[in-house]
Amino acid sequence: MILKKILFTKTFITLVLLLSVVHAGAQNYDAAARTTEGDLERVLAELAQLRNDIAEKKIPLAQEINQLEDLKIELTHQRDEVVEQATGVNRIKAELEQRDSDLARQNDYLHTALGNYIEEFLGNALHVGEIQLYSDVVERARNAKDNAEIPLRERYEMQVAVLQASLGRLEKMVAGYTFEGECEVEGGDLVQGNFAIVGPIGMFSQGGTAGLVDVNPLVLRPLQVRVEGAPEEAMSAVTTTGSGILFLDSKLDEALDILNLMETLFEHIDKGGVVMYPILTLALVAFLISLFKVIELLSVKKASPGDLETILKYLRSGHKEDALRFARGVKGPSGRMLTAAMESIDAEEDLIEEILYEQMLGTQPKLERFLPFIAVTAATAPLLGLLGTVTGMINTFKLITIFGTGDARQLSSGISEALITTEFGLIIAIPTLIIHALLSRMSKSVLGSMERTAVGFINGLPQRT
Repeated sequence: MILKKILFTKTFITLVLLLSVVHAGAQNYDAAARTTEGDLERVLAELAQLRNDIAEKKIPLAQEINQLEDLKIELTHQRDEVVEQATGVNRIKAELEQRDSDLARQNDYLHTALGNYIEEFLGNALHVGEIQLYSDVVERARNAKDNAEIPLRERYEMQVAVLQASLGRLEKMVAGYTFEGECEVEGGDLVQGNFAIVGPIGMFSQGGTAGLVDVNPLVLRPLQVRVEGAPEEAMSAVTTTGSGILFLDSKLDEALDILNLMETLFEHIDKGGVVMYPILTLALVAFLISLFKVIELLSVKKASPGDLETILKYLRSGHKEDALRFARGVKGPSGRMLTAAMESIDAEEDLIEEILYEQMLGTQPKLERFLPFIAVTAATAPLLGLLGTVTGMINTFKLITIFGTGDARQLSSGISEALITTEFGLIIAIPTLIIHALLSRMSKSVLGSMERTAVGFINGLPQRT
């Protein structure tokens, strides 16, 4: 504003001077000079006044400028502080976001770890009899695990409750503990009784009966297994009072599993399937025939050397009738053979040999009858066992198609059928083959005895003239 006034004053003086010059040309130079001089003095006075005013206002303006400079410096400093604070806030924000992300990952890990611990606690840590004690708290935690409608804090509290329950169980498991609960007994009934859990060992008693606790795989609940010879009174005392003789399975339920796998012969046969019926039928018929043949062959009488010598003695002395009568008294096929030979004693020697040979040929089929059936049984039984193996494996593959290979229990029926039929096929074939060989040897022994008797008879005949 002051600069504008100064410029205006200078312009005004210049115009006045110009006007004075112009006016001097029109009027008297002196008058113009006086007028100009007066105007100049007035203007100079105004200029001096203006300068004084400028001087007076210059100091406050300078002070004001200095204040503004100071304010600028202060504002610049404040701006730098604000920028620095904003940068720090962004850094803090980033750190907080990173920390929040880390906490979220830790939260997910902890949540998952607790969930896995709960599943492991229910599936493997607990004895089957204890599940009923902890099922409620475990189910609440499992159901709330992935339920977004339940606050995270409450879900954690439910999981921690399971953790606390498991820690409390560990304290009780140090010396074992007893509790009341339900258990399945023989017959499939579910009854209320007393449990005793000592480490991996579980016992249950009710109504004077006691036994070890196993799991019923069909309904996944405790099953009382009574063991023959077990001290049930002492076991009942343990389950009710917490003290007494501890009856345990040293193999940690494996002995119980073996006991449960024990089966009768008829149960074992029934697992073999329909192929077992022809196998057992063949076995039964072969056994009866073998028994009959053993009795038959053992009952066959063989001619002794003394009998043959007596007949030959009669012949040498000419007592043919006595020899024939004695031959008829000899039992068995050898006696019949000697009788036939004596009846034709007057014939040629070649004819007598043919008669003896004919008698041996007639006796051989009787001795060897039914032996081919025993041989066929020995050959057929393994083939039937193989047939059962094939059908059992077919059933196994059908089960694999339906259930997959995850559960071996589902496949056991087909595998059992396959192996049991093979087992019985070999069990029947091996002794049948041995029996056939023995019976064949016995029949050949009889034929050999007849052959020796025939040769001795021919060689012992008196010489004819």
